[in-house]
Amino acid sequence: MLILLYATDLMTISQARGAATACGATVASVGSAAALAEKLNGEPVAAVVFDIDHARGELPGLVATIRAAHATARIAAFGPHVREEALAAAQAAGCDLVLSRGQFLKGMPAVFQELVKEGGE
Repeated sequence: MLILLYATDLMTISQARGAATACGATVASVGSAAALAEKLNGEPVAAVVFDIDHARGELPGLVATIRAAHATARIAAFGPHVREEALAAAQAAGCDLVLSRGQFLKGMPAVFQELVKEGGE
């Protein structure tokens, strides 16, 4: 199962690859809306995870694009706990799961397990 990670932080990407492997999934990182669209047109996607600091104002449109391409894919977002408005906006945009950065990094294996268990095609 494929998890797309919309982020550019190399440490997060590295951790995500290890956590995904532990639950039988793979992570592909994308750093732009164009790269995300390209990956969505490829193999089936179980989940997409956004770093809200990287996605910024693009999140609502990207969520709609994902839903259109892979209706069963789960969508998660994470960001600094102090950015309450951005986290609330991610929830309002239609993300299935919204976490603080600390919650995501600390619980990444469990988060990925939940996403691939409930999502995917």
